[in-house]
Amino acid sequence: LARAEVVAVEAGFSAAHLSVDPTNAEAGDDTTTSTAADTTDNADTDESIPAVPADRPYEVQVPASYDESEPAPLLVVLHGYGATGAVQTAYLGLTDTAEAEGMLLVAPDGTVNAEDEGKQFWNATEACCGGPDYSVDDSGYLRSVIAEVSTDYNVDANQIFLAGHSNGGFMSYRMACDHADVIAGIVTIAGATYDDPDDCTPSEPVAVL
Repeated sequence: LARAEVVAVEAGFSAAHLSVDPTNAEAGDDTTTSTAADTTDNADTDESIPAVPADRPYEVQVPASYDESEPAPLLVVLHGYGATGAVQTAYLGLTDTAEAEGMLLVAPDGTVNAEDEGKQFWNATEACCGGPDYSVDDSGYLRSVIAEVSTDYNVDANQIFLAGHSNGGFMSYRMACDHADVIAGIVTIAGATYDDPDDCTPSEPVAVL
């Protein structure tokens, strides 16, 4: 992960899943909003994962081809500093891409940095971009989101991907380091992992594009 040399093919993830179309700014209508307040059980392990906080809801875009009897890939989009999940998804044209590829799509929002004009951020690494708000556990939050979506939908546990831009790219690396047993692969745009490779100790390989 420190050198970002593992190709995405290893996880069965192709660049076609993330075609870039900055002109596509249409948001999908087939979404559901989650505001869960209970503990979510992780079906893959014996651990109990905290519930997604009620004040940090998210929407799930469900492709028209979704069949609850068939496992579907999951793509989590992480916005850059000061942006939002909706803006990042529209800029990258991922609504149409996820629909075409039959992927469940989630684009959550970071928390507001009160010290910087209310801009939203991910508490990724010491390099970017928590500032005085480093106490926010975004790694745990995103893990809870993935667990909850996997409970509500038939998610393919072998095809859970993150795509992040800038601060979201840093956060994608953080998630790959912290939750390699869950994340199959990440796409990072203008993001980087820890300065010190020893700070990233994934339990298994994660594909990186």
